[in-house]
Amino acid sequence: MHRIVLISPLILLYFSSIAQPNEMNISYDSSAQVHAFDSTAKLRVNQIIITGNRKTKDYIILREMHIKAGDMIKIDKLNYELEKAKEYVYNTTLFVEVTVEPLVKNAFEIDILVTVKERWYIFPLPIFELVDRTFNEWIVKHNGSLDRVNYGLRFTDNNVSGRKDEFRLNLINGYTKQASIYYDQPYANPSLTNGFNVGAGFEKNREMAYKTDYNNYFQYYNKPGFVEDSWFVSAGFAIRKAIKKKHIFNLRYSHITVADSVITENLNPRYFNTNSSGKGFIDFSYSYRYTDVNNILYPLSGVSGSFTIQKRGLGLRGGINMFSVDGSYNRYWG
Repeated sequence: MHRIVLISPLILLYFSSIAQPNEMNISYDSSAQVHAFDSTAKLRVNQIIITGNRKTKDYIILREMHIKAGDMIKIDKLNYELEKAKEYVYNTTLFVEVTVEPLVKNAFEIDILVTVKERWYIFPLPIFELVDRTFNEWIVKHNGSLDRVNYGLRFTDNNVSGRKDEFRLNLINGYTKQASIYYDQPYANPSLTNGFNVGAGFEKNREMAYKTDYNNYFQYYNKPGFVEDSWFVSAGFAIRKAIKKKHIFNLRYSHITVADSVITENLNPRYFNTNSSGKGFIDFSYSYRYTDVNNILYPLSGVSGSFTIQKRGLGLRGGINMFSVDGSYNRYWG
C-alpha cells in the first residue's frame, strides 16, 4: 500500500529550491496529493504554454525544445532539463529574452511556461562607401568625385513569415553596380527537419584585379566603362533532424566576363586559364555543423564544430578547378 502525504510542504520545498537559481516562479495546486517524496520520481509534462511571441509561430519554438508534451521528467533532473530547453530556444537567435518555468498542475503533472521577448527582425541599411582606400586619397587624388562612390540599400528581414526564414536584398549603384537577392527557409517540410535556400545576383565593376606581381600584390586594371561583369544563381538544401546537428548542401553557378583588353599579352592572356574572355563554373559544397553551447552568440560553455568540403569546377585539372577542406572545433569553459 502506498503512503499518501499532502504536496505541501515537502514537494513545494523541493520545487522552490530548484527554482531559485533561475528565478522561476512555481504555481501549484495545494490540494494535490502525491506519493511520499522521492527525487527519482517522475513528473509528466501535460502541456507547453508559449507567451510573448508576436510574430514567431508557436510550433517553431516547440520544435526547438527537446521537451515535448507527454514526456516524463525525473524531479531531480527538472532544473537541468528546463535550463537546456531555455538554451535551445534562445539559440534560435530570434529572441533577446527567454524564460522557461514549471507550473505544477497536480501531484503528478506539470505545465511548462515559455516566455519570450522577440528581437527586431527588419534592418534597412543605407549604403554610402568610398571606392578609394582612405578619405584623404579620395579628396586629394580624385577631388572628392562622386563618381568614385557606391551608394544604395541593404535590406534584411530575419523572420519573414514567423518561421525563422531570412530574406536579404542588396541594391548598389555608383562606381560599382550590384544587385542580389537571397531567401533561406530552414523549416520547409511539415516535420520541420528540412530547409532550402535560393539566391541570385549580378555585379558590374569598373576596376578589377587581373594578376599578382612577384610580391603577391594585386595589379588592378580600369578603363572608361565596365571591365568585369558577373552573375550567379544558387540553391541549397539543409537537413536538421535533431537540434544540435545540421547538414547543408549548396550548389552555385557563376559566370564572369572580362573586357577583351584584359586577356591581351600586355595584361593576362590566361586570366581564366584559357584564351576566353568569359567563363562559367559550378561551386558545390557540403557542410556539417554541430552546436551545443549555452549561448550561440557569446558561448561560455559547451562544444561547437564544423566541417566543410568545397569543389569548384567539374574537372580535376585545367580551367577553373579548386578543391578545399576545412574544419573547426571549439570548446568553451565558463
